[in-house]
Amino acid sequence: MQGFLVCLLYNCWASFVATKKFMRNFLVLTLLTLCLTANSQDVYVNRVWYLGDNQFFVYLNYNEGYDWKTHEEIEPFLGEPETEDFETTRRKLPPELATKYFNMPWTSELWLFDNSTYSKLTELEFIGVEYFEDMITSSYIAVFKATNFIEPTSFADMNHYCISSNSNGRIKSDFKAQPVDSKAYGTELKKRFGFTDRKRLKTQSIEFNNSTLTLCSFLGENYNSNSAIMKSNDQKHIILLEILANEYVMWEMTLTPLFIKDMPVIVMDMGVPDTDHNWTQIAIFNGTNYVLQFPDDKVTVR
Repeated sequence: MQGFLVCLLYNCWASFVATKKFMRNFLVLTLLTLCLTANSQDVYVNRVWYLGDNQFFVYLNYNEGYDWKTHEEIEPFLGEPETEDFETTRRKLPPELATKYFNMPWTSELWLFDNSTYSKLTELEFIGVEYFEDMITSSYIAVFKATNFIEPTSFADMNHYCISSNSNGRIKSDFKAQPVDSKAYGTELKKRFGFTDRKRLKTQSIEFNNSTLTLCSFLGENYNSNSAIMKSNDQKHIILLEILANEYVMWEMTLTPLFIKDMPVIVMDMGVPDTDHNWTQIAIFNGTNYVLQFPDDKVTVR
């Protein structure tokens, strides 16, 4: 009986100690999770397009429950055309209907950047949602006014993009990148994927921080679409993202000064070869590879 009581007391004590240890570890894990969550930000990154008159826009997606067929429901509420350009038509949508039908995921002020300076140019002020028609397509867009924007003499080879202001402190102010000759890197990619010059669609190389990222799009044996991003450093080449035997490719990449796990977030121009079907995605480094997501999903930085 005495032995039984001793064993029972020991088990109770051991259970108490184990419970305290579990609770202590649980509390530590909870506090670490809270700290990481508190320090994380969902940053909006997207390609922006110039409208003229210091105005830029982003394409909008419908809220859940609506799609392109909803245009018939919206059209009676659109304002009169407000443009002098015979090739385009812009019609305003009332604000209360804009928030009802469309996803506008930015929650803080947007900053304007371009790929020539990689630094903040100015702020973007949201001024409304419009139905935009040109000679090829029609879309709903969010329009922004660029504060004190100095229009460049040429937009050739220049891509503009926006990053929300809650990225403050996570943008590398000294970030520099420049395009470089992609011939040598293209040769490496040809060896890896076995395509010929006739099947190569495009190659683009950008140098930064003593490394080079190369984007290459090419046709496969059955003329399917393929593309890959390769990182090169000290004669070492690593494939960080590949899309093989698909309908679409990565057409062009624009590096941003927003870094995650020591690699820049990339604005990607995506498209289907030999069509006008193109769109924007965001490439984010997860520590091993780049992964693609849509701008509306935002970029989580910690």
